[in-house]
Amino acid sequence: MKLTPEQITEIDKALGKIGIAYLDIRCELTDHVATQLEAGGGDFEAELNRYIKENKKSLRRTNRKMFFATSAGAYAEVFKTLTRPGFLIAFIAFFGLMQLLLQFMVAENAGRIGFFIFCIVSLYLSVKYLFRAFYTRRSYSGAVGFSIFSLVILYTTLYAGDWLAESGNLAVSVYYALINTVTFAMIATSEKQYKLYKSRYV
Repeated sequence: MKLTPEQITEIDKALGKIGIAYLDIRCELTDHVATQLEAGGGDFEAELNRYIKENKKSLRRTNRKMFFATSAGAYAEVFKTLTRPGFLIAFIAFFGLMQLLLQFMVAENAGRIGFFIFCIVSLYLSVKYLFRAFYTRRSYSGAVGFSIFSLVILYTTLYAGDWLAESGNLAVSVYYALINTVTFAMIATSEKQYKLYKSRYV
């Protein structure tokens, strides 16, 4: 049988109910379940309920495997994003800003401003992910990894801030330009992937 768009949406909702929360993974599994149901026949609702009941454990196991696979792919996407001319310009702009600040203040204080910018950008990434995860129930799995990576950068910077300041102005400028550019790239990648998958079934 050929499934209608409304039936595809029903599959998506059924997967959400068994704990498959991430939008990109749910889209892939929705395609998989739809293919299985189209190969069969009978009443759609009954067949969907039967399939979900019989394959719940298998679907959840696949969900976990896909989460780690898509998270790795998400960082590959961030790297591609960073190779775009716009992000090279962003890095140069951040670097120039840090160098300008260092003309008027000591490295420690300039670093604090660079760190403050990172905190604002990182907070935007994390809050947006949390809102989508808990309110709309539709979030991109890679955003989880991005939020964790932001925390790693946060704690690394807290402990390495004094060492960076002692390393000289160039190290301070490069480091804060890099972490801010990477964070912007993670936001851009998350938005791109979220919109790509959201357009399919939502």
